[in-house]
Amino acid sequence: PTDAEYVTLEQYTVQVIASPATQYACNNSVAGWQRCADDTGTDEGGPKGAGKSLKKVGQGSGVGAGDDLVGFSSYLPGYRDINGSFYDRTTGAYLWSSSPSSGSAWNHYLDSTCATVARYTDSKAYGISVRCLKN
Repeated sequence: PTDAEYVTLEQYTVQVIASPATQYACNNSVAGWQRCADDTGTDEGGPKGAGKSLKKVGQGSGVGAGDDLVGFSSYLPGYRDINGSFYDRTTGAYLWSSSPSSGSAWNHYLDSTCATVARYTDSKAYGISVRCLKN
């Protein structure tokens, strides 16, 4: 999926959640941690957020414990570093988009303890998960 398609998924998820709390912005002009969840002034977000609802039940903990509200069912497989080492197994899901950004590419990140969805760019040399989009 493109970066915009991931953002559409996140926006849809926030609409399904329909939290009455004030929300962090959930669009493609916002990068970093505080996105698509209840606004608590922290990177973790509140009890409702797209990061929580995109994870499979049993993945994550605290406000980041997955509830798989929309059937995305993300696991937390981590990533492969440029040197070939693996990191963040069971604590993070890094998802490549097909959208380039200044020699890098956009990715979206689900952390095991956060209800938010981080969005940022990384070197294409990293081994990050890819999800396919069914037309």
